[in-house]
Amino acid sequence: MWARRATSVLAVVATLAGCGGAEIPTPAPASVTPARGFATSATPVVIHGTGFAVLTVQSSSGGAPTVDETFQAWLGDQALQDVRRVDESTLSATVPAGLAPGPHSLRVQGPFGHVTVRLSSVETV
Repeated sequence: MWARRATSVLAVVATLAGCGGAEIPTPAPASVTPARGFATSATPVVIHGTGFAVLTVQSSSGGAPTVDETFQAWLGDQALQDVRRVDESTLSATVPAGLAPGPHSLRVQGPFGHVTVRLSSVETV
């Protein structure tokens, strides 16, 4: 009995050890199209970059895995609306009307929660 339990524990430890070492994808915005917009109206934008990965979680009880592709983005302190992942290198979003004129840094956060990367100099006129 003890040997069987020890073998089971070793199998679980070996499985978990094999899962280690995976890097958490880091969203890295490289550009925004268009790079300028008008403060008086909402502007749809496309954010290009890398690392726009999804988080897939498989329950230990089985069933279909859940996929989290939730992204958030901000220009300065202003949250962008309708942020959607298009693919591994593209997000779409809407800059709301009322953003103050001038340059703003872009921040993107992915479904892994703690990763935020900045892109400077997106302008509102």
